[in-house]
Amino acid sequence: MDNPNYVLAVAPARAATLLGLSKTRLYELLGSEIPFRKCGRRTLIAITDLEHWLRKQPTQIQACKEPAEVSLRATQPKFKTV
Repeated sequence: MDNPNYVLAVAPARAATLLGLSKTRLYELLGSEIPFRKCGRRTLIAITDLEHWLRKQPTQIQACKEPAEVSLRATQPKFKTV
């Protein structure tokens, strides 16, 4: 921790930004899934707790599939011939 710019904890708004979540969603997670600390009126979330929560989230790996063939005949309107 020789770096003076090293951050130990952040406010909820910054935590939401770092995780790519809305502030509303972050507040839903606080206490139940993400621990927080209070310093007077200020709420602080440790960076290590954010990293731990993120590591616990399942990863999503989607297999690449060939796109289905699309028939234009099914999408074109049918006209009666006179």
